[in-house]
Amino acid sequence: LAFLAAAALSVYFWLPALADLKYVYASQIQIANPTDHLVSLKQLFLPSWGYGPSSPNNPTSMSFQIGLVNLAIVIISLTRILLARQGGSLKEIKFFLLIFFVALFFMHTTSSFLWHFLPGFSVIQFPWRLLAVTTFTTAILSAHITPRFKLVGFLLLPAAIILNLNYARPYRLTFQPDTFYSTNQDTTTVAGEYLPLWVKPVPQQRLGDRVLFVQGRGVVSQLKQTNAEFIFRVEASEPATVKLAAIYYPGWQATVNGQVTSIDYADNGGMITVSVPQGASHVRAYWTETPIRQLANYISLLTLLFIISHVFCVAYWSKIQQL
Repeated sequence: LAFLAAAALSVYFWLPALADLKYVYASQIQIANPTDHLVSLKQLFLPSWGYGPSSPNNPTSMSFQIGLVNLAIVIISLTRILLARQGGSLKEIKFFLLIFFVALFFMHTTSSFLWHFLPGFSVIQFPWRLLAVTTFTTAILSAHITPRFKLVGFLLLPAAIILNLNYARPYRLTFQPDTFYSTNQDTTTVAGEYLPLWVKPVPQQRLGDRVLFVQGRGVVSQLKQTNAEFIFRVEASEPATVKLAAIYYPGWQATVNGQVTSIDYADNGGMITVSVPQGASHVRAYWTETPIRQLANYISLLTLLFIISHVFCVAYWSKIQQL
């Protein structure tokens, strides 16, 4: 039930991501071979720190260590299970230890054959991302330790700070003006994998004007633009087509003089184009949620309300029983 609640609570993110994958280049190209980024036990357990990318045999590679404090929590949890009396209830500890070691296995080189065999695993791309799972599980395990071993719990926090203090330092300091970042022409992706499939050829420079005439002639004025909306006035001397400085993606819609109009994007490298009649026109192009994204949002919202109401109902019922 908790797993289903978590899936429903986060469905606003993962459902559109999976549903929209077919629209982008990431569905056709492999960004990384997961087996090239599996790590050894030495990398998982020994403290290290690097600033390089994850790649085979890279001496300056980023750190993949689980963490000394995290390992100490796992060892203490294992010890509790081994020393527990018969009939003791340690199901939660066993469960999260199991999740921890499963994540550990899939990060290690011995799991290479499964990365090709199991469907859907390629979405993870980099196995060391499962370190997030080990971090979460050890946090839960620490919550089981502190009530029983208060001294150990008291020492965990300063130990985590002291042992990791050396890592809180920059590799080098680089000073750039704000214009270096605000005018950056590149993307933050590895190979432009999140560009829509209809973007051909890939733009090599910014579009100077925010609205351009690709057919016909006229004047654009009163332009207001945000990341998700274009509002402007067109004075066209003849029926015309204007191109907006925005790449089409499912969810974009347009109106001309308040009437819904079609959007074309196939003949202009994926850029949004709208046809306008002769004369003065008020054009609005805006991005909105598609039905599947709206459905995912509502499911997450209802799940959140259900969880909150469930917590209050349980607390209220417990209080009633005490009375």
